[in-house]
Amino acid sequence: MRKILAAAAIAAALGAAGVATSASATAFTGVDTVSAYPYGGANSNNGLNILISDPTDLSFILNNVGDSTGFQTLFRIYTNESSWQFDDANDHPLSLTFNFSSPAPGAAGGLGGVTDGIFLGLVSFGNLGWTGTSTELAFASGYKLRVDLEDANTQFNGGFVTNFKPGIANGADVRANFTLTAVPEPATWGMMIMGFGLAGATLRRRRASALAA
Repeated sequence: MRKILAAAAIAAALGAAGVATSASATAFTGVDTVSAYPYGGANSNNGLNILISDPTDLSFILNNVGDSTGFQTLFRIYTNESSWQFDDANDHPLSLTFNFSSPAPGAAGGLGGVTDGIFLGLVSFGNLGWTGTSTELAFASGYKLRVDLEDANTQFNGGFVTNFKPGIANGADVRANFTLTAVPEPATWGMMIMGFGLAGATLRRRRASALAA
């Protein structure tokens, strides 16, 4: 009988541990920040003039490890230049970082890329190429989020021959998918300990009843 109860206790504890691997409606709130050259400044004849829409304030809820948000727009990249110049072919860096206020303490991490203008055959366009398309954000509280960008190369403001189609309407959205990859470990162990404690109390009560009889 004790072996049966012990097995039941272990099963209960393992079940509790399985439940604990899920976050209970964990809300993530933050903002992604972008820096690019010359980031909204006038063309300095040293590269394609890159502009970026206001980054989106992120807000989403994930429940279980493996849950994803689906691809959502982070910002829009574009140029107001109307014609391709040789200096537009110069590469310039762009960095994307994420700063979360919830769950506290927040996490910061990001991805890097380069922007330039390309003249290729009968078309010209701006190009954003990422040096990496995936990164993991680790929160001190134990949560982890994987960020996957939609494309390794994003083209924007494409035009015919050496003419760009300028303006934000002809730009391109940069989108990302967020996946919950880990939740705090203390919750798992806490549930396991609770399961073992309850099972131990049950065994003690049954043992005392048997001795009394």
